[in-house]
Amino acid sequence: MNIAEKPKDRQEKLKVLKEGYTPAKRRFEIGTITIFSILSILNIYNIYKYGGFESIILNLICCFVGIVMADFLSGVVHWFFDTYASVNTPVIGTIVRSFREHHLYPKAMCEHDFIEVSSDNCIIPIPFILLSALWTVRWCWTIEMFFMLSTQWTVIFVAITNQVHKWAHMNSSDKPYLVHLIQKTGIILKPVHHWEHHRAPYDRYYCIFNGWCNPLLRKIGFWRFIEDIIYKTLGSVARNDDLEWTGKTKFLNKDKSKQEEDNNQKNIIDNVSSVKGE
Repeated sequence: MNIAEKPKDRQEKLKVLKEGYTPAKRRFEIGTITIFSILSILNIYNIYKYGGFESIILNLICCFVGIVMADFLSGVVHWFFDTYASVNTPVIGTIVRSFREHHLYPKAMCEHDFIEVSSDNCIIPIPFILLSALWTVRWCWTIEMFFMLSTQWTVIFVAITNQVHKWAHMNSSDKPYLVHLIQKTGIILKPVHHWEHHRAPYDRYYCIFNGWCNPLLRKIGFWRFIEDIIYKTLGSVARNDDLEWTGKTKFLNKDKSKQEEDNNQKNIIDNVSSVKGE
């Protein structure tokens, strides 16, 4: 996408973002899901060939690892596209578009089909699933199979993460009853948990498979720590583009002030330390 100036009106913004979903993007999505599906089948066969499905305990462990990894990785991707880049960023701008639309109108994704909702999630796992599909077990069966099975379970959960995210935004009457039951268990994302993310300035609870990682990451200040490093090294202000699209720029000014204050405080401490050292 190439948007010279953001529209002022919310409806105009939504119209512009919706128009950014082009036929070329749709073809790319179909191709991505096709490649991902073929590689997954090949990897499952490779695991089967080496007897990877014979150990129930190993599969259960790897399934759990896959769930946690999918939740954390969904947070990393979600955080990055919410916090940096824009719809005008080369290559990834069309992906950023859906993130901006989502904060303007969260239920828009409920109108999208599985391909539009889930295809972008299948891009990053492709090289990892390819490596696992081509892997030859040579040294230690347990360790190598652990990584192969963990990879397969992780990419499966990663692939359906945005569908799980979509269910969290759907009305109870519009989603399958089984999904509603699984949400209650907390194995997949609960709507009430996810709405914590949709409070401006959209700077928390990025993990969206089930949100298990969110409380810990928030408690240790993980995202703010990474953002501070990026600001101090590159000068990039977090959520700049996103808050302009959503019209929540008052939070942007607060973020800038806080980051500048922290940076100034660090410079003062460094200068004092330098004087003491002399």
